[in-house]
Amino acid sequence: MNNVTLSNIKQQASIFYELAMTVLDWLNYINRISKGQDILDESSFKYPITEYLERKKDAFCGLELNHPIFKRKKVDVVWRYANNSSSIKSEQEWEYFMELKYASNTDVQRIFDDLCRLYYIKKKYNSSRCYFLICGEKELFVTNFQNKIIQSQKSIEQEVEEKEYKGNNQPP
Repeated sequence: MNNVTLSNIKQQASIFYELAMTVLDWLNYINRISKGQDILDESSFKYPITEYLERKKDAFCGLELNHPIFKRKKVDVVWRYANNSSSIKSEQEWEYFMELKYASNTDVQRIFDDLCRLYYIKKKYNSSRCYFLICGEKELFVTNFQNKIIQSQKSIEQEVEEKEYKGNNQPP
């Protein structure tokens, strides 16, 4: 059982701050060398995330692995710290799950779907930690996502349950 302490919270916050700064540095680098082309997408920041986790935090990482509940879907990044296991044999052994998105005008539903799938991982594996990282222009986020979140009347759980129980049991 994981004990939540102020020390644990500070350690996790530090790790994710460093991880966010690593991704930001990488995206800035890619943006500088792109010659004005829009080449950024969610796969653009899988590399710096796994590099950071494997090299600085001694973690075992996996990319685009099968979702533990919705088998036809993938989870962008999963990992487990090396001190907890020498090998990964099944999806139940992953400790951390992360979905990534590069924000654009058309991603509102895809972002919602990723959040719902993370919710179901957390619901099934209560000890796992789920994270969602979104990158992109702040104006796009505010216009396309923040305003829609504020306008929403339903919780994520209600939305997911409505979609799941329409008879086909397919993920959002």
